Amino acid sequence: MKKDKEKALIEFKEMIKKSWTYARFTTKEKENWNKALEDIRLQKALKGSWQQRWNILQVAYESFLNALDYKPIGWREEQKDIPIF
Repeated sequence: MKKDKEKALIEFKEMIKKSWTYARFTTKEKENWNKALEDIRLQKALKGSWQQRWNILQVAYESFLNALDYKPIGWREEQKDIPIF
């Protein structure tokens, strides 16, 4: 089944809002992320197929997380006894 490329941004937003990382954003970070998604530069960059648009959005999200100093293990966890591998 071919996905509607025009819905890639909507589907991406829905997926991110359910994510572990998004749940740990501050209110201001959530506002900033949502502003980034609505930025005209990102809107103009979203071209191509659904998959190509999804990939662009993934890179944008990864960049946003990197700016927040995201780490895959223990990032913003409240528990201090989380095992480190």
